[in-house]
Amino acid sequence: YATKWLKKEPKILYNFSPVFSAVSVICAEREYFYKPNLTTWDNARLQCQACYKDLTTITPLNAEVIGLNLTSDYWIGLRQNMSGSKFWSQWANGEPVLYQNWYPGHPVPKKKPEPQPTCPPPPAINNTKTEVMQCPAFMNLCDCLNSSSGYDDDFIWGPTEMFNTTPGKKWCPALAKLCDCLNSTEKNETSLTQSTTTLAPTTLPSTSTISPASTISSDLEPEYIEDSCVVLLSFGMWQEKRCNEFLPYICYDERFYGDVQIYVETQSSAVLTWSVAGVNISRYRIEINGNQTVNITNGTSYNITGLDPGELYRVQIIPVKCERDINAQNISFYTSPESVSNLQLITYNDSIIATWDRPNGNFAWFNVTISSSMSENISCPTNITTNLNYTFKSLQSAALYTVSVVTYVEKDLNPSTPANKSDYTKPNPPGTAKVENINSSAVRLSWEIPANSQGVKNINYSVKYVSNFWNDKGNLTKTDNTSVIISNLKSGSKYTYNITVLAGTLESLPSVTSGKTESVNRTLTITLLCSSSTHLYCMNNDTIQNVLAEMKNIIWKKFEDNIYWNLNLH
Repeated sequence: YATKWLKKEPKILYNFSPVFSAVSVICAEREYFYKPNLTTWDNARLQCQACYKDLTTITPLNAEVIGLNLTSDYWIGLRQNMSGSKFWSQWANGEPVLYQNWYPGHPVPKKKPEPQPTCPPPPAINNTKTEVMQCPAFMNLCDCLNSSSGYDDDFIWGPTEMFNTTPGKKWCPALAKLCDCLNSTEKNETSLTQSTTTLAPTTLPSTSTISPASTISSDLEPEYIEDSCVVLLSFGMWQEKRCNEFLPYICYDERFYGDVQIYVETQSSAVLTWSVAGVNISRYRIEINGNQTVNITNGTSYNITGLDPGELYRVQIIPVKCERDINAQNISFYTSPESVSNLQLITYNDSIIATWDRPNGNFAWFNVTISSSMSENISCPTNITTNLNYTFKSLQSAALYTVSVVTYVEKDLNPSTPANKSDYTKPNPPGTAKVENINSSAVRLSWEIPANSQGVKNINYSVKYVSNFWNDKGNLTKTDNTSVIISNLKSGSKYTYNITVLAGTLESLPSVTSGKTESVNRTLTITLLCSSSTHLYCMNNDTIQNVLAEMKNIIWKKFEDNIYWNLNLH
């Protein structure tokens, strides 16, 4: 169990060069974990480094946030012997100490040892004569000591009065040794005199009471700790403690923001990759749409299979460290939608109706496009529909059009592969055709562009011709031209010409015309023998015209106008 708090704080990265200096500020979001289990500073740091980043640091930016959530004293990441070249200048993780909030009297400085004075041995005292050291420089000190011990100035030395004493002077036998030491170092200020009078031993009054001033001083003076560790007190200030004490501790970790990518999306699968979340990651838990979970213990990629076309999938990659979920990385993606099937085109002279079947899986709309290399006159080439059909209007006849249908699930995302179908609009017949003689064996045939086909490129025309009299026929195909010269014809013969427009498997109605080649005239003389019982009947003009008309009728029935012929009476 650990309480977690988040705080964004900047890391200052310094970059110096001989020419200029620059400071880059990178915002890193830190998380703080209050660990309640009691342990030493060393063990606390090991646990923080194993499952988090390190023992926490404290900066001006996070001090308030950390301090507001304290319920006890906690170890933090500051230790005397891990503070760089100067004490308390560097956190255990190497960051500089930019903020301090010490409890009064801390950190405790190391005391310098006081020099011990060297004193000569005290003078020998025989059993028959008491030697008394006179210390004039410390008479006032004796008075002070005697009075501070609860005695007045009329100090009683003992039952026997001291003799040969100078009025106004007091003797302090208890300070003999101190006087001896001081006299030995300050010979110019003090002198030792030896009394020739035997003096009864006197005793300085003593008390076991300890002065209040020394008690307070002893209690308030903090103890210096060699290689101390720092504790964040429950009210936010810092104090040194021995590192082997057992306390709770605060760890920090930097919130993980990794890079997640989706590659090779298909209709039923996708490859998921992500960046490494740091050290000591036991596994990555992948959750797909909240109902499918996969644990990856090795590697940073996973091939997701068994997906439906065109569906939205939400994926979380959750690094797990010490059974703790680190900040999840999220990504959403659509699988590629399925292409439409059974695309059909129904063509007319100026329109095309496209129909198709619904694809499997999910879709949002269809993008329907029409294009043509033969016609540039397309008013609305791209359209969007949610229906399973679309009608393209205002098209040109006899042009090849390609219709493409693409399935979409979301704007700017990968659509399906297009379903394509090509077909011609129905052709109209060519315009008026006419034929011109060139010579007895060739003609020039021309015609007009079909209606609604102006500007259409590479129209194919089929030209068929036939002479019914000679049964002479032929055909040819002409592309993107409205005239042709036909040769190797029979002279003076009538030919019928049929011009149609070819559009794939479609063919228009014909534009029909006919014409004769120039004739090569040949004269055929017919002599008739006329006999009649009627006098001069054969010489009658009416008789002659009737015979001539009958002969023309007979010849017409045979040749009609398929060849050039003429019957004259000579």
